[in-house]
Amino acid sequence: MQEQHELKLRAAEQAAREKRSRLLKGLEEARVEQFREREEKLKEIAKYEREEFLKVIEKQKAAEEKEKLENEARLVFFRQN
Repeated sequence: MQEQHELKLRAAEQAAREKRSRLLKGLEEARVEQFREREEKLKEIAKYEREEFLKVIEKQKAAEEKEKLENEARLVFFRQN
């Protein structure tokens, strides 16, 4: 009878350890997935910000080029007159 009680106790302890192990594994998998998702979102944000930055740079370059051409045209006009 004592042996049966000890066997049941050991089986219950083993079941509790296995349950805890499954829970910890599930939590670790969820943590890894959250980290992966966060990294993916950060990559997307960085890509978007880079694209926006490059657009601003392009607009600035275009504006500078336009201004340069306008200034050159003024110089040519004034030289002719």
